[in-house]
Amino acid sequence: FSSKTVACHARGIMPKVSAISINTPVGQQILSDFKNWRITGFSPWGKNIGGVCHYKSSQAYQIVSKNAFRSQAIKIAEIARKQMPAHEATDISDARAADTGNDTNLPIDLEKTNPQEEDEEDGDDGDGGDDGEYILSEEESSSDDGLDGFEAIDPCELHNSREPFFSQYPTGDKLLAIFPLDGDVLDTRAHKFEFVDNNTRIQRWGKVPKERQNCVALIGLGSEEPTTLGFTEVDLMVLHVEIKRRLEANKYKRDKNGDIWEIRATLQLPFRCNPELYNKSGKSITSFRMMNNGRGFSWGYFWVLAWSPPKPKAAKRIGGQFVKNLSIDESSVYTEKTY
Repeated sequence: FSSKTVACHARGIMPKVSAISINTPVGQQILSDFKNWRITGFSPWGKNIGGVCHYKSSQAYQIVSKNAFRSQAIKIAEIARKQMPAHEATDISDARAADTGNDTNLPIDLEKTNPQEEDEEDGDDGDGGDDGEYILSEEESSSDDGLDGFEAIDPCELHNSREPFFSQYPTGDKLLAIFPLDGDVLDTRAHKFEFVDNNTRIQRWGKVPKERQNCVALIGLGSEEPTTLGFTEVDLMVLHVEIKRRLEANKYKRDKNGDIWEIRATLQLPFRCNPELYNKSGKSITSFRMMNNGRGFSWGYFWVLAWSPPKPKAAKRIGGQFVKNLSIDESSVYTEKTY
């Protein structure tokens, strides 16, 4: 038993065995992920072992907390590295060298020539026995131990998180579109949507915030005023010139209210749609719906329907009426009486 297990028994506490240890089916699944890192993308080396992407890749992993998963994944990754064939290490070395231009730049774990020394330094017996009976004490399960490097941003956490997306209905003729918003997110009038490319794409136009166009608003105290020669403070002067340069380079145009608009996002649709916004009941609406979480994140959403050609109008049929010519005294050649 490990020292943690003995300590738990000594205190009369039943140790809690991890539900994803190496001896469990879930632990074996994690080990398989690491062994097949070329396919899964979850490598058994580096500082992102057991990251959020790996944790969310399977429902089976989510039976424990993220912290517990990462702590166990680190242990299982060590086993995977020990079981890795020699040619795998060579392939990894070549791949790293191609990226860095240094053929000796191996992952830290693979640079160790004697894994047994590492095991002895860590206090393990080298046979991986402890990995199969990983114990989470009450203190460990509620602490941040074992989170070295966990603060590092996992790429999947940010990948396209600000991009619009849609959810298509099984009928294939309706979808829900969601657009994360930026800029003046609390102002519904700061966002507009436009259907383009024969109604196969939706563009979100955003109003450039006034502060983005003003150097004093960005970094000043609010009381600075430019002279006839510009700002006297170097920081304001440099920033003012850069803002002006960027606006001119983008050939900005102001609307009648003096606002500048720019395309902030574009959503490609899977079908041509009607150029209207709808609610979930399929009723046409004049504005999109907007929500926020109260912490700075806002999003707009609406439904769109697939385009359908207008129904052809029925041909107009003209009928006749029976008429009778009047007498010469009552009529002319142009006068008729209709019954």
